[in-house]
Amino acid sequence: MPWYKTGTVTVVQNSTTVTGSGTAFIANSRVGDAFRGPDGGWYEVINIASDTALSIAPEYRSSSASGPYTLAPMQGYVKDSADQLRTIVNQYGAKLAGLGATANFDVLPVSRGGTSSTTPAAARAALELGSAASATLQTTLSDTTAGRVMQVGAFGIGGDTPVYAGNIDDVASVPAGRCFVINTSTGVKPPNSNYGLMDTIKLVGQPVHQVWHEVDGIAAGGTKRSWERDQYGTGAFGAWRMVYRQNNILGVVSGAGVPTGAIIERGANANGEYTKFADGTLVCWKVIATNSTGTYAVGALFGSDAYAPGAYPSAFASIPTVTSAAIGRVNVDCVMASAWIPPSIANWGAWRAIATTNAASAAQINLIAIGRWY
Repeated sequence: MPWYKTGTVTVVQNSTTVTGSGTAFIANSRVGDAFRGPDGGWYEVINIASDTALSIAPEYRSSSASGPYTLAPMQGYVKDSADQLRTIVNQYGAKLAGLGATANFDVLPVSRGGTSSTTPAAARAALELGSAASATLQTTLSDTTAGRVMQVGAFGIGGDTPVYAGNIDDVASVPAGRCFVINTSTGVKPPNSNYGLMDTIKLVGQPVHQVWHEVDGIAAGGTKRSWERDQYGTGAFGAWRMVYRQNNILGVVSGAGVPTGAIIERGANANGEYTKFADGTLVCWKVIATNSTGTYAVGALFGSDAYAPGAYPSAFASIPTVTSAAIGRVNVDCVMASAWIPPSIANWGAWRAIATTNAASAAQINLIAIGRWY
């Protein structure tokens, strides 16, 4: 190793003390090294007190002086090796001692806290870790990159559903699983439904089935519906089909042959009452209160005024079958209803109550019309 000459020293005649200036004796000299003073003489280093003070033997023989010096290592490579070993011992000695018996292995086994291997793949196998140990987490909750590890909430499972503001008809970008579709998203949504929880099932990257759960944004919930539609291959999505359940079986019936509304519609107005069915069946009924059946003589019978109640409470697509009955308000032998003007596709016609005896009392006519609304 090189001789050390940094800085200068001051020595005093007949003294063993060497005082340095700009020196670092501790790191660069050892007891036993040779000290060459300003007088050119050689002395032995017998003590190193600090970076700027050391002792020599024998006492400095020449006149007191200040100047250059030299420290020459006398132990050579042995000293250098000893210095390095001491550094290692100081830094790692306690740690190595803590390893105990494990220090006897070139590759630390699992039983000793190691991996029994020298490569990442072998380490995972030794630790019985699957391929997920080296996989990457999803970057977003709707990340569909192959090989990614799902997070809690991915595709709306086990956590908050991701928001989707894109085109719900875009088969390439619409996410598989569940998402919350907001009002700014585009594409064909179910009728009058701007927000919804949408489930998408894909096959080979293409949506084949979507379910839409309507969200109306009303506190405590308003009328909510569910819809379904399908798409195959590169074709367009089919129409949304409403799923029927308790809260939408009854409602407005619509869609001739292909229902677009409720299954059963019930209503009433000034023209009577009705029940309308999604299969096209329409049933209407009307109750007419008459004046006395003794108002007119009708041959050997007795009748009330004729009453024309007007249009049906719900429109028929063809002339319906109208049945009638009448009852008297007092005891009579027989009371019936008679069509003075026959029913048409547009209205009930006109009717009077007929009695076999002149009881001179009011009656009630009951009309039922059965037909189709489409």
